[in-house]
Amino acid sequence: MNSPIVVTGAAGFIGGQTALKLKASGYQVVGIDRRPCPERLQDAFYRFVQSDVVDFPSQAAILHAHPPAIIHCAGSSLVGPSIKNPGDYYENNVFKTMQLMDYVRKVLPETRIIFSSSAATYGEPVMSPCHEVDPCDPINPYGDSKYMSERMMAAYRTAYNLDYVAFRYFNATGADPQARHGQDPGATHIIARVLESIRDNKQFTLFGVDYPTEDGTCIRDYIHIDDIADAHILALDPKVEAGV
Repeated sequence: MNSPIVVTGAAGFIGGQTALKLKASGYQVVGIDRRPCPERLQDAFYRFVQSDVVDFPSQAAILHAHPPAIIHCAGSSLVGPSIKNPGDYYENNVFKTMQLMDYVRKVLPETRIIFSSSAATYGEPVMSPCHEVDPCDPINPYGDSKYMSERMMAAYRTAYNLDYVAFRYFNATGADPQARHGQDPGATHIIARVLESIRDNKQFTLFGVDYPTEDGTCIRDYIHIDDIADAHILALDPKVEAGV
């Protein structure tokens, strides 16, 4: 049995798939989420703590596990609500991430944080397709909150030698290949909406038809959650260079 790994946001779309992949790879998975553990994911966890990531039960579980890595998927992730309620996003994504980093650097200084960032950090890309080295200029509070967290981690690495890896995911989609886990009903992601419309024999409406493309619709990149889970597991290797 490999070392225990902590996954925050473990009841969510990305965190849940990561937990399943970790379990299949021989890790004991300690899940943390302020939401209850979905029944479909219960077998993935050695232990599940229903608690906010900054609250005492979560910190106690992290300390007890003494993990070599924390895969930090907790946070708010929708652009529209971030524009309407930016304070919630800066508190949940930035301030609580800072609290997690402070706790880790003080009590588990050798633990790596693997951070779920976002391609929203780029804002409007300077070229298409977007390249990893393109400058970041987020255009909404969600992207800004992710970029601020990345910059905090870089600063903490300089000051305290915090070990971290950040992944800038594009639109996560898909479902577990074994059909154990996927997006919740009514998810805002376009592929889930299309499939639900087909299943329910309902009309699907695509908004945004005035882009400078052949058919007027926008261009988006997608990544399968199983590939994201694989990336998380690869980043557990200390040989993987720290940073973004």
